[in-house]
Amino acid sequence: MGRMLSMTTALVLGLAACSSGEDADEAVEVGPAAGQADAAPAIQAGQYEARTTLLEFEVAGLPEEKVKTLRSAFADELEKPTAFCLTAEQAQKGREEILKKMAESDCTITTLDMTEAGMTGEMNCKGQGGLSGTVKIAGTSAGGTSSMTLETIQSIPNLPGEGARMKWRTDARRVGECSA
Repeated sequence: MGRMLSMTTALVLGLAACSSGEDADEAVEVGPAAGQADAAPAIQAGQYEARTTLLEFEVAGLPEEKVKTLRSAFADELEKPTAFCLTAEQAQKGREEILKKMAESDCTITTLDMTEAGMTGEMNCKGQGGLSGTVKIAGTSAGGTSSMTLETIQSIPNLPGEGARMKWRTDARRVGECSA
């Protein structure tokens, strides 16, 4: 779960930090590792805040009481507000760097479309103990704000049923310059 949250933060960062103003720097090209990516707007350095909301959580084959306990624990961890500073150096590297970090994980990007307004995509991920899953991504951005919805569908060995499905939305916004 930690790796998935790290990827979520990277994706949200890539959206929230985009400038949609006419005075934006030249667009950053997304590298070939992304597959079907388009050019995306420049990323703005600064201090960001992000809030995540768990929208759906299902685990087939488990008793409902166990699912409620897992849902609550996942939501408690996921919904903690986060703040982060995006340095000028990180912003200069742009979305290509974000995609490289995603590729370093055990995920393969199968589709990705990045535009000035946002992104959509899908990736397949492999985890420890035979876990595997698909992550669907859809997000929008305007100025220093973004909203991204992620849906994961994960197979779980030795568990009857379809596995687990989770969907969450992360909203991020630039709140100013990074504090020293």
